Amino acid sequence: MITGIGKINGITVSFYAQNPKVDRGFISSQGAEKIVSLMDYAEEKKLPIVAYLFSAGVSITEGITSGQAYAKIINRNITLSGRIPQFAVVIGSTMGAAAYSATLMDIVLMNKSRSYLMVTSPSVVEWSIGERTTLNDLGGSEIHSRKTGIADFVEPNIAAQLDRLKNLISLIPGNKTQVLSPLESFPPMPDKFVAWNMEKTLKGFVDQSEYHLYREHYGKSMLCAFARIGGVSVGIIANQSTTFAGAIGVEASNKATRFLRICDAYNLPLISLIDVPGFMPGSKEEQSGLLRSGANFCSAMVMRVPRISIVMRRCYGAAAFLMLQNSLSPRNDLKLSLPNARIAIMGYAAARSNIYSNDPRSEEEKAQDYFDNYESPELALKAKLIDEVLSHEKIRERVSSHLQKVFKDQPLEPKHNILP
Repeated sequence: MITGIGKINGITVSFYAQNPKVDRGFISSQGAEKIVSLMDYAEEKKLPIVAYLFSAGVSITEGITSGQAYAKIINRNITLSGRIPQFAVVIGSTMGAAAYSATLMDIVLMNKSRSYLMVTSPSVVEWSIGERTTLNDLGGSEIHSRKTGIADFVEPNIAAQLDRLKNLISLIPGNKTQVLSPLESFPPMPDKFVAWNMEKTLKGFVDQSEYHLYREHYGKSMLCAFARIGGVSVGIIANQSTTFAGAIGVEASNKATRFLRICDAYNLPLISLIDVPGFMPGSKEEQSGLLRSGANFCSAMVMRVPRISIVMRRCYGAAAFLMLQNSLSPRNDLKLSLPNARIAIMGYAAARSNIYSNDPRSEEEKAQDYFDNYESPELALKAKLIDEVLSHEKIRERVSSHLQKVFKDQPLEPKHNILP
């Protein structure tokens, strides 16, 4: 077990690394105590913790003593959550207690070439229940990026994995009381600011068109990203209408909930880019717990950090008002809309039979009437549901200006840790 203090991009961090060349990476009680000592030092000095993981678990030859010692690490993973960023860099096969520890950390980074994260090995699975399986099927990066959602970032190789870590260390404050000072502001690379494809929107919105998608392949109707706007580190959630028309399902809710808690814990202002028809309908989503996941999403929206909401195209249903209603946040909020956006309980197609069933006018005339009387952002402006209606050319400047005003605010104490 290697432990130490170092710097990443000039930022002081604490770290530990499991060495698979010594006793196959099994963690003894002595190794566990080294990690505990490091974590206590990191808590005292308010330093981020970076764990480079490559271990088959606690020492088998030592017995229960090693398991008892590793339980102290698990305890600190939980108590430090939301207070000091913990980065799990899964370098190779990681099993047992070490895998649970990784899952409890704030950010999990894997690589496609060597990362595996699982409760136990294929040989133990076959011995215990007779199932023949593989490392990939049990805990490969593909499984954790697309099915379980445990992998927050997956890179093609270890070098790219470490590059991602360096960027995230620079974007996420080092502890719950730190507010990162703005860096120099850089405009986006030339690109069209498109309301209906949020990846293109991000490229035309954030500094240097650089952003880091959180759980990119999980819950894809919701994009979550770390980025900078006007030099200020922010978290961004955005409805992606290219997947399920942007409707929010269970996976998207779960992803957004955890992302919001990370932003809230580490003082990252939240930008909501809204283009949503509502929550995802259907028996599959309902039976998977959509009400519970949606309620957790709602709870996570009660944030202590500043929130800026921008209606890009559609703002329909309970999901939309959840993303828009910044009254759930106590600090310096701003609500904007593009001129042609639509804000209503439902769209024209859904409302047509209730409102225009006997109306002889053409579909175009009825749709325009519905926009004028039910959907227009000017109506939302008069009702004080939004603060301003701006053209897309002015959105970035307005957001950047607001962020410059609020970043100096003293951070409030977090109300929660970050659940796995």
